[in-house]
Amino acid sequence: MKLTVGYCTIWKKQKIQKIQEPLEEEVEEIKEQPHDTKRQKELKETVQQLTDMLSEKEKELNKMKEKIQEMSLVKKTKEDQNEEEYTLVELKEVKEATNDLEEKLQRMKKEYHIKCSTDSTSASYKTLKGMKMEIEQILTNKTGLLDQNESLTDIKREIAELQEQISVMSVHILNKREENEELMDKVKVSLIDYKRDTLKLDQEISSEQTLDKREEDRQVIHQKIKEQLDRLTITVESHQTKEPSNTSSN
Repeated sequence: MKLTVGYCTIWKKQKIQKIQEPLEEEVEEIKEQPHDTKRQKELKETVQQLTDMLSEKEKELNKMKEKIQEMSLVKKTKEDQNEEEYTLVELKEVKEATNDLEEKLQRMKKEYHIKCSTDSTSASYKTLKGMKMEIEQILTNKTGLLDQNESLTDIKREIAELQEQISVMSVHILNKREENEELMDKVKVSLIDYKRDTLKLDQEISSEQTLDKREEDRQVIHQKIKEQLDRLTITVESHQTKEPSNTSSN
């Protein structure tokens, strides 16, 4: 006999069916037996064993799927088109058998969960009930924590806004300080010029000019100095009026 992918998959399918049939018969026998306390315990143990066995079978099925995928990759290298088509048919049959087994496993799981959730004397029912109560308590506590988190979020947002305002005011104060320093420097320069011009005037008056000319020149120079001081005063006042308006707008 030629060993092909089809023969391998059919052999594995027959092997799974041989294992599955006794399991199904055993489950049917368990379902038909009367339910007493001792029997319930035995039933739980048997169901647990069946669950473990089903898990193992699921692992085997997964391995089979992996092998099927490997075989599907190997088949691409075959040159014989007829053999490839035949292998595809066999793979399709194996997939159908695998799907049937998965459906049966899902049905058995559902029956087991339904029995655990409806039998109030079973440990599984009590465990599920306790878990539901814990979940409800956690959700209640979570709602309270969410309210607290919202309050903390509002406080953090207000703090961030205040910090931003403080930063803006700090920058504004630094700018005003620099402007005031520049203005003071201008005032100092103007005072120095005033003293220099006054000294120059006195020197000129004492050395070169007559009394009338001295008085006239003194008045002219004083007029110029007064104009400079007036311009400086206007500059200071305009700077002071701008500063309160900027502060109020901020």
